[in-house]
Amino acid sequence: MRFGGQEVLKQWKRDGTTIVQEAMAWLFEETLNQETAQNCTMVVLGFHKKILEWWGDIIAKGEAESSGKFKRAINHNGNTLKTDDIYTPADAKKYGRLVPAVCGPGDIRISRPEVLHGSTANKDGVAESSRWVVNPWFVGIQDDHETLDVPEPGSWSSVAATHRDLTATNGTPSGQINTHGFSPYRFPAAVAMRNISALSDALVGQRRWDDPHVVIERNWLLGPDDDQAWRYVQHCRSKMKRAYKRNMALIRKLEKEYYGNNSFYYLRETGQYTEPTREEAEDSPDRS
Repeated sequence: MRFGGQEVLKQWKRDGTTIVQEAMAWLFEETLNQETAQNCTMVVLGFHKKILEWWGDIIAKGEAESSGKFKRAINHNGNTLKTDDIYTPADAKKYGRLVPAVCGPGDIRISRPEVLHGSTANKDGVAESSRWVVNPWFVGIQDDHETLDVPEPGSWSSVAATHRDLTATNGTPSGQINTHGFSPYRFPAAVAMRNISALSDALVGQRRWDDPHVVIERNWLLGPDDDQAWRYVQHCRSKMKRAYKRNMALIRKLEKEYYGNNSFYYLRETGQYTEPTREEAEDSPDRS
């Protein structure tokens, strides 16, 4: 179990009111296959309203910062707090238990960084089956348009370059190292899908956020005219679907050319494909 990190625990006074600093990225997760209650993300509902009270309990028990239990909980530059050891059964009874957030293909789960979340697993800490998700992990940019809200992953320029070159960043938006798989090279069949809109280009660092076209489209989408916003959304969706179909044809062609008889699409088309085991997927070479 974990939540967005120490940043959400920092407090300061403004006009006599204590507020919580929310510098961490919100958590987005798009599901590609059907989940079940035994194989999904789990969350403690409403925990963003309770996190300060819970943290006060941690401090009162003397478990904050100085204890070995707390030090084990902090990882990845201190931007993530693993709570397995410090969120006790008594805490779960008082503040809430993890409940399944089951999603189906195409569903999107969005939660705040202060919400405690984790993944289902058996008694040995292993999921019962594979689960395919996409994590966009949007992160804010500061006023200089270069520094990210969480600086460890790099800068706007470095993230923009990885999107341009279709390569992976060295870390995640929350400052963690890439612990869930990291390719040191560009996928040979990677194809860019750009120019859907100025706003979509800005989301992947191919335009600045102060670009006039981006500002206009942002105002369409988030402005008071709902009809204008939906016309814009439908226009973008139409362009995206056409671009996706074109790109997928090219991706299949490039992937089969590069991987030959080991190509995923070749094996699927010839009825030879079998789902790899976890060990095979982790140990498989780039090309043989």
